[in-house]
Amino acid sequence: MKRIAEILFWFQIVMAWVYTVPQACKLFESTQGITIVLFLLQMAFLVFNLSLAIGACKNNPSRERKQTLLIYVNWTFLIGVLFAIALMKVTWKNSDWLAVLATVIGTVVVVLIGLMSKLSYKDPIIRGLLSCLYKAVPQFYLGWFIWHSGGGAGLAPVMVWAGHITALTRIAQIGVVIKKSGWDRNLAGIVLSESGNELSWTFATVMWLVFTR
Repeated sequence: MKRIAEILFWFQIVMAWVYTVPQACKLFESTQGITIVLFLLQMAFLVFNLSLAIGACKNNPSRERKQTLLIYVNWTFLIGVLFAIALMKVTWKNSDWLAVLATVIGTVVVVLIGLMSKLSYKDPIIRGLLSCLYKAVPQFYLGWFIWHSGGGAGLAPVMVWAGHITALTRIAQIGVVIKKSGWDRNLAGIVLSESGNELSWTFATVMWLVFTR
């Protein structure tokens, strides 16, 4: 089990760079199908998951949990780089406000559900739901935007498939952590957010495959 966790950890670190570097280069060639909202809310997704990983380490500072934290630190840095490039190369569209509005409304709904359940926004499940929202909304919007703009040439193919591989391996790694040290609410929040991530990225991928020539 320890060897599996090590392999998944280093695979995640490497694949994060495989995801980021081709996409960073692609942004200087084409921005078709790309929105600033994608990277903006992806940063919010990572911040929430980073906080959940920190909470999981505080509850049980095992090697596997620390590795999960390092994975999110690595991703936060790399997506921050993509976000910075997108700010320089991608124009804000009027439709981007719809994604922002949907996210704001979703945030209010999640917070209200939390209050009704006597859970604050600091609760790991609430943070997991918010993280899921901040990743799923822009990726569903990305799928729509690819259709609306007539293609997604601005997405690097390596990045598209690496997005699936990294999400699934993060879920697998959390599974290893849970099997070794058991569930807690922080890990449950991460699984919730990553599941929403994979589902919405699948939708974006299908739209990319269908409409990109």
